[in-house]
Amino acid sequence: MTKKIPIDQLQTGMYVYDLNLVWEKHPFAWQCFLIEDEATLQKIRLSGIAEIEIDPALGADVAAAKFTSKDPVFEPSAFAPGIIANLSPAGQFNHAKNLYANANKLMQDMMKDVRLGKQIDLE
Repeated sequence: MTKKIPIDQLQTGMYVYDLNLVWEKHPFAWQCFLIEDEATLQKIRLSGIAEIEIDPALGADVAAAKFTSKDPVFEPSAFAPGIIANLSPAGQFNHAKNLYANANKLMQDMMKDVRLGKQIDLE
């Protein structure tokens, strides 16, 4: 069960389910990811997002204590098969759809840069 929270309640250790922005409007490769450090948290806060959707089943909840990267909420990979298996079928479909859309856009941008002779950002 996901929930929308104001950006000021966002903490490290939370699992971002949806940034509520079009892919081109945010600096991340994926819509779904675990906030592992303060740098990622700051990048989200500076992107102009007012509300964000989190999944407390995959990360920390709003009322939970603040986590650090030394205290992982779950397995190191945010996309481990066990975590995906815990999602509902609709959640798994949405996760796969987001991954596909993000990968497709990333490849289109990269191929566009190659055609234009630009240096590819490997990060």
